[in-house]
Amino acid sequence: METQQIVDYWFKTAGVLKFEFGTVKRGPARGQRLIWCNRRSGKFLHETHLREMAAKLSERGLSVRQLNAEIQRVAPGRPCTHRKMREIYERFHAAH
Repeated sequence: METQQIVDYWFKTAGVLKFEFGTVKRGPARGQRLIWCNRRSGKFLHETHLREMAAKLSERGLSVRQLNAEIQRVAPGRPCTHRKMREIYERFHAAH
């Protein structure tokens, strides 16, 4: 599966899980889709974050520690993103 297909699938899965979406309004990721992880504190993952994680998170059997480390590598200081991304990861691998 190509990186963009993985990212698109993750957005689709986030929709099934009823996560909120938006668009980045400023900065280098302006215009990209985002998945809100904690809207009140402004924490989200955008398409560039997801593309950077695609190779590692397409591997099966990662531990919670490995998942958290990859998320932290790409989006440091956003621990609230870990739970939602783990849910997406689990759904992705259950379906593939």
